[in-house]
Amino acid sequence: MLTTHKISPELYFETFELLAIHTALEDYAMAYALNAHLKLRLCRPGQDMTLSDSVSFSLFEWMDEMSDTQWTLFNNQTKQEQNGLLGGLFDNDSAMGIKYLVNERKEVDYFLKIQSDDLRLAQQSVSQINKIPEVITAYVIDVETLQSRKNLIM
Repeated sequence: MLTTHKISPELYFETFELLAIHTALEDYAMAYALNAHLKLRLCRPGQDMTLSDSVSFSLFEWMDEMSDTQWTLFNNQTKQEQNGLLGGLFDNDSAMGIKYLVNERKEVDYFLKIQSDDLRLAQQSVSQINKIPEVITAYVIDVETLQSRKNLIM
């Protein structure tokens, strides 16, 4: 008699807290503001995060060895040149299209992913981020409701 073992889908996904940030700041300025207000050391790695359809999003990350916490700042939108979309007279012209990391949250400018055992860290971070003058609002997102969750797992 054969035994069948099923792998739970939870094993494929890491657990993390996700914060949504609404702001008009550029990515480097947002990382700088988070570093200043949250006492982080976010920095840009050698390359950006690239999705399967060759769309890249800016990425800043830092591993806090003292608290065993991984911090990752993602830009939610990027502009991509799309050729020949118009058709007709301007067939060879290119247009700029916007691609989103998390399609169901197009209104969000940045996501801050926090991987930590400290359950209070996300809520504490939200209150500190909301004190940044250039930030419109920040809040915790329920990751389980996102269909594009796999885009946030590296």
